Amino acid sequence: MKTKSFESFNFDQFTQDINEAFSKIGQKYGLAITKEGGRYTPTTYHFKCTAVITDGLSSGNDDINILKFKSELKSKGKLYFDINESEFNKIIDSRGEKFRFVGLKTSKRRYPFVFENLSDKSLICFTADTAKYLLKQSTKFFGS
Repeated sequence: MKTKSFESFNFDQFTQDINEAFSKIGQKYGLAITKEGGRYTPTTYHFKCTAVITDGLSSGNDDINILKFKSELKSKGKLYFDINESEFNKIIDSRGEKFRFVGLKTSKRRYPFVFENLSDKSLICFTADTAKYLLKQSTKFFGS
């Protein structure tokens, strides 16, 4: 079925087809590719596409944001923060909640360490000093 115009009712199937195509391309080249947002007129459709190299990064069902944070940890962790990739997936306790270390977001200078709240899957950022202290205290890893 050819599309004559972009309208809200035909976007569900269209988006699903785009995601399937990105998945096939990603598997072929070792990438995680995702479509983010989008806007349309009757004749054009614009969206943002993000690709992350997954070589050795994928750990189960992590979404593309966590892969981006882990990629930064792998490339910049030792250089900027003297932290190793082996710290990934460490579980910390903070204020009665459990968090999993998922990587770095170096564009956030004040709070570059990214953790995932295990109860609601939300992401929270910590300062470097706080995160390094909590990671040093922890011995548990996610999934073990």
